[in-house]
Amino acid sequence: MRSLNHYLILYKMNMKKIVIVIFLLTGIQALYAYPITPRPLRKLIIESQYIIYARVIDVYAVTNQNSFTDHKAILAVEELYQGDKLNDTIDVYFSRAMTCPMPAVYEKGTRVLAFLDRGKGKNAYQTHALSYGSKELTLEALTAYKLRIKEMQQIHTINDSAEKNKKIIDWLVCCAIDRDTRWEGVYELSRGTGFLSYYDRGKDTLISIDALSGEQHTALRKAAFEIKSFSYADMELIDLVEKKNDTELLQFLTDHF
Repeated sequence: MRSLNHYLILYKMNMKKIVIVIFLLTGIQALYAYPITPRPLRKLIIESQYIIYARVIDVYAVTNQNSFTDHKAILAVEELYQGDKLNDTIDVYFSRAMTCPMPAVYEKGTRVLAFLDRGKGKNAYQTHALSYGSKELTLEALTAYKLRIKEMQQIHTINDSAEKNKKIIDWLVCCAIDRDTRWEGVYELSRGTGFLSYYDRGKDTLISIDALSGEQHTALRKAAFEIKSFSYADMELIDLVEKKNDTELLQFLTDHF
């Protein structure tokens, strides 16, 4: 007789397929056009020269740039979270034609949390990590991101490597518990699961799930059981909190799906 764990694995595999089909229906490019290492928030903070919250004043095509920077977004900087002082408005060059990898997205009239690097030319910037580096957020989500950014900046001032690593794990768990920042946390905690990007497999740069304490695992599991409707990041969280022969989790998934 097959074990409960066997059926749970099959169930999760089918749910992953359902999530993928949904993504296919809503935009095939959004699912497959990522041949770069994913950049969760921690990496964006470390790697980006600037982090801003800005309003997109205008977007238009330019002819004096290459195919990777054939559009310009004029951003009115409202808040600066990282980097030296910027002009009130800046030019961010990007491409709308790219599909692999996906480009940053800037639409006139929207507000974005943008992770930027200096580009070529005065007042010129480019988005770090392309689509990962421009985020349209609700005001509630922006509040969560601002807090996590500030916390990670403080963590990186810690000199003791053991203490720093512990703080990073705590921070990732906090991200994963909050649905607005869930993917930012669960991705780096998902080593050893099927959700980890092909481009990160085999690397030692991610946090291992084995590093989580019982208290952290309990907090993540509680967050999982509070899910009302499932996103892709939520399914990653389910993978993280699964126990062997997990009847409680299987019943929860059955009730929802």
